[in-house]
Amino acid sequence: MNSELSPPLFRVHRAPERHPISEIALRDAIGRTVALLAPAAKDRVAIAVPSRGIDRLPELVAALATALHDAGASPFIVPAMGSHGGGAPAGQVEQLARLGVEAARVGAPILVPEDQRKVARHDSGPPLLLPAPVLDAQGLVLINRVKLHTLFVGPVQSGLSKMLLFGLGGALGAEAAHAHAASIGGSTQRLLPVLEKAVPRLLDAAPPTVGLALVEDETHALSHAEASAGADLLDTDRRLLTLAAQRHPRLPIARGALLIVEEIGKEISGTGLDPHVIGRSVGRRPGGPQFDAILACALSRGTHGNAHGIALADHTLESLVGQIDREVTALNGRTSGAPERGKIPRTHETEELAVLAALDRCAPGPVLQIRNTLALSDAIIGGVSASVLAAIGLDIIEKLPEPYFDQAGSLIHRFE
Repeated sequence: MNSELSPPLFRVHRAPERHPISEIALRDAIGRTVALLAPAAKDRVAIAVPSRGIDRLPELVAALATALHDAGASPFIVPAMGSHGGGAPAGQVEQLARLGVEAARVGAPILVPEDQRKVARHDSGPPLLLPAPVLDAQGLVLINRVKLHTLFVGPVQSGLSKMLLFGLGGALGAEAAHAHAASIGGSTQRLLPVLEKAVPRLLDAAPPTVGLALVEDETHALSHAEASAGADLLDTDRRLLTLAAQRHPRLPIARGALLIVEEIGKEISGTGLDPHVIGRSVGRRPGGPQFDAILACALSRGTHGNAHGIALADHTLESLVGQIDREVTALNGRTSGAPERGKIPRTHETEELAVLAALDRCAPGPVLQIRNTLALSDAIIGGVSASVLAAIGLDIIEKLPEPYFDQAGSLIHRFE
């Protein structure tokens, strides 16, 4: 068993794979989106915007609003974020502002969805909901990133169709959809059958709908954009998920004793720390990341007390527990259908005590420290020789001096 953080520790860098989108391709995707909406693009059009920190999101929303204005439409923004933002209209508008989506900046007003209207039902009875401003519009544009989901597995995960059902459904609609998925065989496996039934029913009730599907590369930079007609939402999500998986971020090493994550939060991942990055996702892939123990040190500022996903870690700190907004975290758990992901793991007074306790139960192996599961190009690695690090393509920035903890038991070398 390991019982201490052994030298040497190296600060390393791995050059991520980049696939930047061309400005011509981006303009063409926006133009195609507006063209697909015609003739509804001559009237009031709702632009549904998610809660995630998508690359260049304010710029994309502004460009789309401008293109709609040019086509003769009157666009407005509506939040499409399920239970995020505390599940409340004011909180969702605040979340948009934190993402840089404000009326003056994007050139379109923001209409708060004060109420959700029942427009249809799932097979087992739960309602399908859409916000009143969307139903009162003459057109709807969905903007969302296609990516691996933190809870669901299968050929369709996060994307346009899920945004239509969960995002625009608000907290009640998202909770009903999760409950329905669980009732037909487990929410982690049953997203696609739910979407296949629900999406056509929602499209029948909604105004003419199109989507702008986005994919990011490993650096979280916009990599691909394309327009999708409403009837093609599921097919677009299915096809682009393959590309998104190929370009998903990855750790610099895939095996180790302990993974130290300095911060977790909702703006980083829907579960605070991306389960696909840390190797604790549903349907774990053969050959994927595997660490004996994971330590989560703090909540990010942007998560505003939401600790959903903390249960994916094995160890945490008393200081992190003190940051938790339990009401917001519980709401996220209920809405997602995974309340167990808010369960607090073994808690320690200091980072030093947490590291030593974790290593005491680990097999010998490397220790990897990252800032969060979005920032993966730079890391701290211990228990691996310089020659091995070089052989796997990692650049050594510096060898870190001892000690590794200060007198208060906090990590000295970090990325925050």
